[in-house]
Amino acid sequence: MPSGDEGGLPSALQWNRIIIYDPVPEWWIREADAQLQRELVVIRLETMQKILQVQSEGLAAAMNVLRQ
Repeated sequence: MPSGDEGGLPSALQWNRIIIYDPVPEWWIREADAQLQRELVVIRLETMQKILQVQSEGLAAAMNVLRQ
């Protein structure tokens, strides 16, 4: 989804954040035991950490291209 202030950039250069949804419904997590809940939270955090790392690498690559 564009941020709303794209400064006349072509659509290929506009920010388009992709939201990745967790497939496990919240009601199911609330019904799980405490150990499983902890494990699922760890998985969620690890997934978000990896996503943010890839996004960071992509931004760094884009900045390098723009600096050339």
